[in-house]
Amino acid sequence: MSQPNQTVPVSRSAAAQPPRRRVLTGGRTAVWQARLVLLVMINIAQLWILSATIEAGLARHYQQLIPLIISSGVCWFISLSIFLWWKPAEARKPALGTGQYPMKRKIIGFDRDDEQDWRAKLECGHYQHVRHDPPLITREWTLTVSGRDEKIGAGLECKKCETAEPRDF
Repeated sequence: MSQPNQTVPVSRSAAAQPPRRRVLTGGRTAVWQARLVLLVMINIAQLWILSATIEAGLARHYQQLIPLIISSGVCWFISLSIFLWWKPAEARKPALGTGQYPMKRKIIGFDRDDEQDWRAKLECGHYQHVRHDPPLITREWTLTVSGRDEKIGAGLECKKCETAEPRDF
């Protein structure tokens, strides 16, 4: 049985493509199952309220109809809200400025900072460090002029755009 957050290789027909991996998450399945169980329970309660409403109407107990109709409406509203609006955390859109929106910007050049570390000049007017610091960060292309020239025009996530910081240059 698969464990949550376990990676499983996905088969590809083309031998030239490297195998891609997808992440299995158990949390999303549990949320959807809980949502389904809540909807079933509320619908059973609503059916019970409906049968009580019909019984009270046939017995001409009209004073009981108003609370039964109100409780049926409350059940209907809860079911509708669960069905339409309640989503797992992974399915919700993150708020802007939380660092969860990737802001890809093109690299337009390179220069060094005061500590002689390489940084990319991005089209948005921000700098982004591109250090080669193995084993933590491996960017051997920053060590040669040809490697840096190959990366001009490539996309790079701009963390400063995510937080709406002013331009650096």
